[in-house]
Amino acid sequence: DVFITNAVFRLPPGEGGKPLRKPTQSEIEFYRPYLMEIIRLIDPKIILLTGGVSMSSVLDETKRGITKMRGQWHEWHGRWVMPIFHPAYLLRNPARTPNSPKALTWQDIQAVREKYDELGLGD
Repeated sequence: DVFITNAVFRLPPGEGGKPLRKPTQSEIEFYRPYLMEIIRLIDPKIILLTGGVSMSSVLDETKRGITKMRGQWHEWHGRWVMPIFHPAYLLRNPARTPNSPKALTWQDIQAVREKYDELGLGD
């Protein structure tokens, strides 16, 4: 019923000793058909998009970043979609103070539970 996804299914190699880098537009476009097919096959009612790359890939949102878009519901192809912070971002920002990334993500997860119940999923 709930699908959590990224846009790229392979970690891109980093440069200069860095372990990771942001995926290029061509990498995002390469994986987009696979992502769309996975969504079609799983047929989730709720999708959580982890980070700005998956948000822009699925929602075609490039003007507003993940910080402004996270926690907001979007109706997309008959599904409810919410962008959330990427787990790697949460690991880099471990504080749990009010309005911290982790605290905001907890609010997002609570909103997902509310939507899950509202839709009558899991009954």
